[in-house]
Amino acid sequence: MRPSAAATPRMATSTLFAQRERAVLEKIAKGGPLKESLEAIVELIEQQAPGMICTILLLDEDGHTVRNGAGPSMPAVVTQALDGLQIGPAAGSCGTAAYRRERVIVEDIATHPYWEAYKSLALDHGLRACWSSPILSAERDVLGTFAIYYREVRGPSAEELAWVDAATHLASIAIARERADLRLRRSEALLSLVYDNVDDVIFYMGVEGEDRYRVLYANSAFERITGVPCASIIGRLMTDLMPAKALKTALAKYREAVTTGENVTWEYEDNFPKGVKIGEVTLCPVRDARGVCTNVVSTVHDVTSRKSAEREREELHAKVSLAHRMQALGTLAGGIAHDFNNVLSVILSYAEILSHEFASGEPLAEDVGEIRKAALRATEMTRQLLAFSHKQVLEPRVVDPTQALSSMTKMLTRLLGADIELTVIAPSSVANIRVDPTQLEQVLMNLAVNARDAMPQGGKLTIEIANVSLDADYVRLHPGAIVGPHVVLAVSDTGIGMDRATQARIFEPFFTTKEKGKGTGLGLATVFGIVKQSGGSIWLYSEPGQGTTFKIYLPAIDAVADAPTDRSVSDVVVTGSETILLVEDDEQVRQVARETLRRGGYRVLDASNGGEALLICEQHGAKIDLLLTDVVMPRMGGRQLAERLLAMRPQMRVLYMSGYTDDAIFHHGVLDSGAHYLQKPITPSTLLHKIRSVIDARI
Repeated sequence: MRPSAAATPRMATSTLFAQRERAVLEKIAKGGPLKESLEAIVELIEQQAPGMICTILLLDEDGHTVRNGAGPSMPAVVTQALDGLQIGPAAGSCGTAAYRRERVIVEDIATHPYWEAYKSLALDHGLRACWSSPILSAERDVLGTFAIYYREVRGPSAEELAWVDAATHLASIAIARERADLRLRRSEALLSLVYDNVDDVIFYMGVEGEDRYRVLYANSAFERITGVPCASIIGRLMTDLMPAKALKTALAKYREAVTTGENVTWEYEDNFPKGVKIGEVTLCPVRDARGVCTNVVSTVHDVTSRKSAEREREELHAKVSLAHRMQALGTLAGGIAHDFNNVLSVILSYAEILSHEFASGEPLAEDVGEIRKAALRATEMTRQLLAFSHKQVLEPRVVDPTQALSSMTKMLTRLLGADIELTVIAPSSVANIRVDPTQLEQVLMNLAVNARDAMPQGGKLTIEIANVSLDADYVRLHPGAIVGPHVVLAVSDTGIGMDRATQARIFEPFFTTKEKGKGTGLGLATVFGIVKQSGGSIWLYSEPGQGTTFKIYLPAIDAVADAPTDRSVSDVVVTGSETILLVEDDEQVRQVARETLRRGGYRVLDASNGGEALLICEQHGAKIDLLLTDVVMPRMGGRQLAERLLAMRPQMRVLYMSGYTDDAIFHHGVLDSGAHYLQKPITPSTLLHKIRSVIDARI
């Protein structure tokens, strides 16, 4: 059937448009400059109707600004004004189309609200109508806009809208092609930058057949390590470059990678003039669309020091794991000791009260004595747990370690027995340290006892003190140690030694290698806690059958040693008549403390928490001589309570008591200056002595 005469011109026009459209697509496919492709699109559409002016605007990467892409027929002044236009809900036809992501038809610029801010510019240059469509990517992202302008008021026909659709489609292809090329160029530049700045050697090999692998690329690391220019190996076969001793293995690994399509890794040794002695080679096969291996990426990584580094990491990991485990155990032990100290306070106090009710020698008196004896044993265990968990109260002083060790020599000799030879090396030039002297003695005694038990047939025990300086390398391998001058206290025995499994647990509370009933497993745990709380670190070195050495590092200080203190207890009067405000959240402890104070002649006001104490203080008009408060209580701790009460009664004395230290009144277990503290478990005698001493103390 022949087309009608009316249809022939339309078909001819359509055919011509399709031909011109294909020409534009070919231009885009050739990958020329984007501006030329966009101008070809504009020219294609403008050829369809006289008087039409077309423009393409490109959306910036910021997603808010459009830039001029093409518009050769547009007046230059308008083109310049459109460049940098901010898109929005009323930013002309183009800015609005990009913002709303849909076609915008404005038949009369003079009256349309979208053009309110720009109509003067358009009308001054004879522009009256504008139809704009967003240019969208395949992912429906806005890339820009295509617009048709006319110099008269008018709307688009269906054919004109079809032209717009064709133009936006072509522009989308051109812009996407340009952006893909840009991304590729950036990726290539980035890869080149990365490859040329990594320490690993990277080769890109072409596969030409079995055992034929040609170098197509080598990064600059190859030149840095070997001293051979990269250009000199490009295009050469691997068989011409690989050392003979490694070639057989290398070819086998390449065949494996090419055949299996899997990455292959192996190590080989070489004597490169600038570094690598042991290289770890990884082969990554590259396959084409048919699955044929066409290339292999080869990387060579220097692992010369890896073996020693791996061993170092394993040792460090073991030490860190031990530190974390000890910290967790310390938290648990501190909580247990705190609760036990409250219970022991009640047991010891009532045992002491009952002991006054029976004459010496009576059966019940002996029973009460056994109760008290057992409670005191439990008290010692809680003290050791507090030491391990770093929650005991220290009274640190500046100590001369040489003098401290010298004063203990006779006691240590008696402790060790005749079959163990004690050698003490303590030069006078050793720096001073800041520790609690009593705790330092406990550390040395515990280590000496542990060494004695490790030498059942006798042996030698050597205690040595010296100045050392810990550097960054040592600290890196010994978590918890700090850089700087230290005093090292080394205790070495010739005993049975320990295997690694025992060493890993030696500081844990209740862990012991001794027979049942011959050790609590708290001795070394106590040593560990005291050293840590004193700001030091402790490490052991041992081998089965080769003895053991414990090394304790305590920070050296530049200060004169304090004079020894008199630790004897004076015979003071322990009764009184003053008024005491007792605050304790444990009901049984509060009850026994209240009874003890009243028996001692004191007037007692008691509260179970800080809120009750505040209320009592506000309502009690008479003088309150002393606040006796637990440190750790719900909602309001002892320190916070004391501060609030002292604001109302500044002359009132304060005595803290607790089962373990708390940061509210301690700094790393050291009591704040001027604060008074009573360690639980309490007994009537210790409580009354401490109360009296605090009330009578001069401020």
